[in-house]
Amino acid sequence: MGYELETPTRDFYAATVDVRRLESAAVDADRRLRAALARSRQLRGHVGADDPVWLAVQIRIAEARHRWREATDALSDIAIDAD
Repeated sequence: MGYELETPTRDFYAATVDVRRLESAAVDADRRLRAALARSRQLRGHVGADDPVWLAVQIRIAEARHRWREATDALSDIAIDAD
């Protein structure tokens, strides 16, 4: 008796705030990735492969893809922990 009272409870409000923050980060990262890819498509054929503008766009794509992966991985970790 009383053991149930000693079990730590989950702070559902904090968990909800974390999920919303991570969802927002994932949506923002997805938007940035799509914008970088669209910019890359616009420039294709107009600049050379060694053009600084092209290289900057490719770096933005890589950064956006990295941020998107981080956000979606964090969301999936929360989903796995909830199971």
